[in-house]
Amino acid sequence: MKIKLVNTVVHAENFELVKNWYVKTFDLSVTEYPEEAGNYVDLSSEGQDIVGIAQNDNKNHPLPSPRSNGQYLQISCSHIFTIFERVKANGGSVTWGPERGNGYWCGEVLDIEGNQIWLFTPDSDLVEKVPDRYKS
Repeated sequence: MKIKLVNTVVHAENFELVKNWYVKTFDLSVTEYPEEAGNYVDLSSEGQDIVGIAQNDNKNHPLPSPRSNGQYLQISCSHIFTIFERVKANGGSVTWGPERGNGYWCGEVLDIEGNQIWLFTPDSDLVEKVPDRYKS
């Protein structure tokens, strides 16, 4: 099973301000995704993703109250459906997903203490069969 850390994602109430601060402070390059315009970017250095910045919309991904400015893990894995089942089997929970994106699968789970983890699998890394319940 192939597992690798993608990056840590920071929630931002003021997306542009936070994004620009990271870029300026750490001299990072911005990778934007048209379908996520104004909601998510990856910031990298020399081709290595360092951090993601996500707009806090309080609808799909609400922050705890009071806000703790906590981060969560984003993990790329080759067996996303297997991981989702293991999360549940080992006492964690599924917040959403896995769901289909444009060329990838993704979703969010919570560990046994409630820490957020985003799971992500580009189509090129997916080595397991997509279960029938996720096919449309």
